[in-house]
Amino acid sequence: MVEKNPLVGADNNPIWQVKEAKNESQLNDLVRESNKKDSALIKVLFDGKYKFIEFADPRMAETMKGFTTKDAGDLNPIVRNISGLNRFLSSMITTYDPEFIFRNFTRDVPAGLVNLVGEQTNKGGFLDGADVKNLAAKVLKNVLPSVKAIFKVEGKKGGDPAYDADGNPTNLEAYYSDFVEDGAKTGWIYAQSSESLKQDIDSLVNSKGETRIKKAAKAGQRIAERVNGSVENAVRLSAYTEARKAGVSREKAAELAKELTVNFNRTGEYGTLMNSFYLFFNASIQGTSRLIRTLKPQWNIDEKTGKKKVKVSPAQKMAIGLTAFGGVMSLINESLSEDDDDGESYYSKVPQFVKERNIVIMKPDGKDYYKIPLPYGLNVFYVIGNSLANAQQGITKKGEVLGDIFNASAGSFSPLNFPNSSDPILYTTKMLTPTIGQPVISLIANENYFGRTIFNENNPYNKTPKPDSELGRGKYENLERWTKALNKASGGSEFVPGTADINPDKAGFILEWFTGGAGKTIRRAKQTAEAVKEGGDIEARNIPFYRVFVGETNDYQDRTEYYDNLALLNQLIKESKEGDLSPKDKVIIRRMEAIRKNIDAQIRDIRKQRDKADNIKDDQLKEKRLGFLEDKEKQQIVRFKNAFKKLKIEDIK
Repeated sequence: MVEKNPLVGADNNPIWQVKEAKNESQLNDLVRESNKKDSALIKVLFDGKYKFIEFADPRMAETMKGFTTKDAGDLNPIVRNISGLNRFLSSMITTYDPEFIFRNFTRDVPAGLVNLVGEQTNKGGFLDGADVKNLAAKVLKNVLPSVKAIFKVEGKKGGDPAYDADGNPTNLEAYYSDFVEDGAKTGWIYAQSSESLKQDIDSLVNSKGETRIKKAAKAGQRIAERVNGSVENAVRLSAYTEARKAGVSREKAAELAKELTVNFNRTGEYGTLMNSFYLFFNASIQGTSRLIRTLKPQWNIDEKTGKKKVKVSPAQKMAIGLTAFGGVMSLINESLSEDDDDGESYYSKVPQFVKERNIVIMKPDGKDYYKIPLPYGLNVFYVIGNSLANAQQGITKKGEVLGDIFNASAGSFSPLNFPNSSDPILYTTKMLTPTIGQPVISLIANENYFGRTIFNENNPYNKTPKPDSELGRGKYENLERWTKALNKASGGSEFVPGTADINPDKAGFILEWFTGGAGKTIRRAKQTAEAVKEGGDIEARNIPFYRVFVGETNDYQDRTEYYDNLALLNQLIKESKEGDLSPKDKVIIRRMEAIRKNIDAQIRDIRKQRDKADNIKDDQLKEKRLGFLEDKEKQQIVRFKNAFKKLKIEDIK
């Protein structure tokens, strides 16, 4: 609850009594009790602290709560442990991933501004009827100073709150103090003071061994929480401050700030339970609810007829403008883009999942691109315009437009993830499987969330299969060394599996699943540092932070299309043998099959040469040779693609 509850501070009576926790243990007990469905206890914020009201009749408490009636602590132990795992995974993807700060900030600010316009202009909005002018511009201007103010106050290092003689705030730090007191701060991130942070760092410097590692972990954790808390609440504080300055009451300003973007503290009766099974389930529900509130239909009443007429609100106009902007960006990017060896533009090879979540801007070189993360939900409007313009220019097929829009909508609005997979059964299984079961399904199917292969497998017809520890693809070099050493130590060799023979890519997949974005950022930082040290090529996708805003085109799109077309060709070959095709189409398929066999032979030979190149001792010669072979393989893929297009294989029914 945001507003101060008038019941708190009142004398106890036969209907209710007020309870207050004396320590953290009692607070946790009271919170758990208040979250139970049939509890007579409700929690409220008063002067920024939780107090609890116990009603004589539990039904009164149930009515007063309105939400948050089921907590993971009240579930059975198995579900409670699953919920704990999901909270850990969530923190590794958000709070402890440094890159998340940048993505979250660039998504939060525009989303908050659009919602702010909705609250200001929609009937029934938090600011409906308030005399506020140019509020969005003022809020935008004040966002970065708000980050700084929060960081100072939470660190208790300068930036003391200041008030005038009438008790009105005179600086952002004072507004933040009121902001917290009024319950406007989101409750999923908490920070620490700079004094305790300094103590941790001092202890870290002066300690040894295991203590130092523990101190480092604590210091890193608290720094991440403090920075994330500052960024997460910045646009909220800015809106709260400017609303107060415009004469809006503290209660209304706090309510506006709390609901400006996704309110992580709000949940339905089974929200916590569903969050225990599906990561970010409640965040998706609340995000969708927030956008619906902003863009819901607005009506004018005709004074003469009394009939309702649809009114296009300013927030709806912003969404429509975003659609138009998406179309314009497609035209601009295609005109800026150079062509690849196959005659197609580099813009057309930017992966669709990148275009779905970002504003893409081609760089002056016409090959690589900048990207600006889009807010979830609002990105759908951008994708509509962008996909339509892409299809109009022939960058994508017109039949793919609806699919692109559906995928963007599902990714933004569905509380269940919509994975990628060419197998309908596997697709459904991955979509419905709770988060805890996802790695198991992925490893069994050898397919990750995006539909890509996770690890190499031995050819079932190979009479001398390699040990699993020898099947690494070079993605996890340290794990490859460790799994090979483990295989050897357990009685195996380069050719014979030992009792502890582990595929390094399987181990790497599980490790990355558990450590989330934080683990990936650490791995990329290590790879980048090693590449700089050795003077090797550095790919944008491996440079932490930089990769959030810059992308490079590669042959991923070509390879994806190659394997898709190969699957279609194999299906048509089967149909041709069964007599389902016309004589003319059979001739075309035979021609394409002959080309495919020749290309397969060339690629097999290139891959054999690559295996030999992996054994070259000189790193520079090895890298040069592998680059040459990679270019040769790409040429064969382009050759297949051009023949496939020239023979119009996709037109064969």
